[in-house]
Amino acid sequence: MTSMALSLLSSSYSGYVTDLQTQIDAVQAKLTTGKNVLTPSDTATVTQLSAKSTAVASAETSITKAKSVIDVAITGLKSISTVMGQLNTLAMNAKSPGLSNNDLDSFNTRFQNLLLEVQKLASSASVNGSNLLTGTASLFVTTGVDGTPSSKTTIGNVNVFGLVTMGEMSGMKVDTTDHAAKAMDAISHAMSYLASRQSQLQFTSQTLTKQGAAVTNLGTQTQNQISAIQNVNVPQLQAQLQALQNMQKIDYDFLSQIDPTAASVLTISS
Repeated sequence: MTSMALSLLSSSYSGYVTDLQTQIDAVQAKLTTGKNVLTPSDTATVTQLSAKSTAVASAETSITKAKSVIDVAITGLKSISTVMGQLNTLAMNAKSPGLSNNDLDSFNTRFQNLLLEVQKLASSASVNGSNLLTGTASLFVTTGVDGTPSSKTTIGNVNVFGLVTMGEMSGMKVDTTDHAAKAMDAISHAMSYLASRQSQLQFTSQTLTKQGAAVTNLGTQTQNQISAIQNVNVPQLQAQLQALQNMQKIDYDFLSQIDPTAASVLTISS
């Protein structure tokens, strides 16, 4: 082999070894930081996914808060249902013939106290200012991340407080048998309404649980996508590093044979 050909071959292999070292340094840097070097396209994708992740967190919070309000309302309705049963029993007893005025007054006093208890139970079913049993407002829940109407849910209130103070049960009393009979009718209607609304709220709570699980799953997928872009695949990089080092060793060993001087000035990965 002529000296010129040997020089060209040495220069080529010196370049190979140097280029491989550059690649090795880049892989080692990624392994050290644990992060990929993002392209502009990668950065744009991560920005979009991060916005999606924020929307997911917002929906999760909204669903969790709504479920708390609904669960407290359901608990309140169960307690109110018990009191309503007691009201119905008092009205039934007051409707009995042959009662004295004192008896009726006694029944009515207990009756009015129970009506106040219903109001208190309704007023106390509040979570951070949100109460479905006082009729003050409906509950607006974000259940998705795309911002469309289908990603929002409105939960109507159950105005127990208004039912007692202004509605069918307002002014009820059992101080006469006629009043007791009217009270029984009003209580019957109210109990049917409240039972129906309680069932609806229970169904809504179950639906929110499923929607919450779907949103959480979406959040996990989104975070995994972000991690896949930002974070290195350690086993894959380690395998790539080993392959590069093997290639470099082969090229360096050959260069050492044909041009030991050129090889001696090169720094290679160990």
